[in-house]
Amino acid sequence: EAALESKWWSLRVVAIQTMGRWGGAENLERLNAFMAARAEGGRRYFSWERVAADAAKSALMRRE
Repeated sequence: EAALESKWWSLRVVAIQTMGRWGGAENLERLNAFMAARAEGGRRYFSWERVAADAAKSALMRRE
């Protein structure tokens, strides 16, 4: 949880990837929530929400 709140985006991404590896209903639900919050285009192109969504999508794809 602390890693998801870190000021360092790279640490947050590792936390998201770890959630994908651990699996479990709660983690998978959170990954899907990250994907749902993805910002599209515009000034928010490099937003944390978009980075988190992309990391979550990658983590879920590796589970399949």
